[in-house]
Amino acid sequence: MPPSQQHASAGRRQQSPVDKSYLELFFDNFVSPVFRYTFGVFGHAMSSLQPLFGLALAFGVLFFGVQWALVSVQSGLTAALSPVCLIPGSSYVVPFCASMGSDESRADFEGLLHAQSGLEDILDSAKEYTTLPATIKDSELAIRDLRTLVKHSQLPSRNQLELEFDYFIETAGEASADLSKFNSKIGAMVDRIIISNTWTRNVLDGLAAKEASRGAIDHVYNAFASPFVAPPKTLQELIHDQYVAHIGSNTKEISTLIEHAVALLSILQNLDARLDTIWYIAVSDDATITKDQEELLAQLWTKLGGNNSKVKKYNRHLRLLRDISSYRKQALKHVTETLLKLSEIQNELENLAEGVAAPEVLGYREGLPITYHLDLIDKGVERLSDARGESKRVESEAYRNLVRGRGDPKELPAPAVTVTAKAK
Repeated sequence: MPPSQQHASAGRRQQSPVDKSYLELFFDNFVSPVFRYTFGVFGHAMSSLQPLFGLALAFGVLFFGVQWALVSVQSGLTAALSPVCLIPGSSYVVPFCASMGSDESRADFEGLLHAQSGLEDILDSAKEYTTLPATIKDSELAIRDLRTLVKHSQLPSRNQLELEFDYFIETAGEASADLSKFNSKIGAMVDRIIISNTWTRNVLDGLAAKEASRGAIDHVYNAFASPFVAPPKTLQELIHDQYVAHIGSNTKEISTLIEHAVALLSILQNLDARLDTIWYIAVSDDATITKDQEELLAQLWTKLGGNNSKVKKYNRHLRLLRDISSYRKQALKHVTETLLKLSEIQNELENLAEGVAAPEVLGYREGLPITYHLDLIDKGVERLSDARGESKRVESEAYRNLVRGRGDPKELPAPAVTVTAKAK
C-alpha cells in the first residue's frame, strides 16, 4: 500500500472514536434527559388522574352492562311471548302484544304493482286517440276558412262572431298541441315507471347478494357490538327503504301527469264554452240556424256559401266541421277517463304510503324472501313493457298512415260519445 493511502486510513481510524464520543455525549446529555423528563411528567399526570379514570371505567362498565342486559331480556321476552300474542284477544291482556300488533307492515310490492297495472288500461285506451290531435288540427284549418266566410257575410253580428272564431281557433290550436303533448307524456311516464321498477329490481338483487356474502363473523360481531353502536339495517329494513323510495318516485310521476290532465281538461272545457258562445250569437242573428250545436258549424258553412260551385273542393271542410263536436267530445272522453284512472292509481299509492311509517313503530315482518319481491317486480315490468311496446307499435303505424295518406281525408270516425262521471 502506498504511504499516502496508509496515512489516510490511519486518519479515519483516529476520527471514528472521536465522532462516536460526540454522539454519546449528545444522547446522554440532551436526548435522554428530555425523554426522561417528558415521560416522568406524563407518568405523574396519569398517576394523579388514575382515580378519575377508574371511576369513568366503572361507570362505563355499569352502563353498557345494564344496556346489554336490557337488550338480552327484551330479545328473550319477544321470543318467549310471541306465541302467546298469536292468541286472539291477547293484546287486551298482555300489553306487550298490543305493542307488537298483529298487522305488522311490510314492503307491499304486490299492492304497488297492482296499482301500477292501471297504467296498462291507460295505454290500451290511449291507442284509440293517437291521431286525434292531427284531426283536430285539420278541423282548425276548416274553422279558419269558415271565419273568412263569416267575415264577409251579411250577418249582423259578424264582427263579434269573427272575434269569437279567433278565440275558438286559438283554443283549438292549444288543445291540439296540448293533447299531442299529453299523449306523449303518458308514454314517457310509463317508460320512467318501467325504469323505476328495473332500478328497484337491481337494488333488491344487490341487497340479496350482499346478504348472502355476510358470514358468521359479521353476525357475531353485530351481536356483541349492538349495545355499544347502532346495529346495521336488516335486510327487511333495506327492502322497506327501497319500497318507500319506489312509492315516492311513482307517486311523483302520477301527480305530474294528473296536473297536465287537469290543465288540458280546462282547455277542452273552454273550447266547449267558445262553441256555446258562437251558437248563441249565430242563433240570435238568424232564427233559421239549427238549434243543434253539433250541426252549427256545418250549417254556417253551407248557409254562408261554403258549398257553392266555386268551392266544391271544400266538401272535406264540411265533414270536418260537422264532426268537430264529436272530435272535441272524444278528446274530452280520452282526458277524462285517463284522469279518473290516474286518480285511482294515485289513491292506491297514497293508501300504500299510509303504512310507510308503520314498520318503524311496529317492526318489520320477516319471512318473505327477497326472491318473492324480485319475481313480482319482474312480472310487473314484463306486463308494462308489453303494453308499452304495443302502444308504440300502434302509434308508429298510425303516424305512418298519416304520412302516406297526407293528401287523403284524415278525419276520424265520429260516433256519438257520451262522457259520464263516476258516481261518488
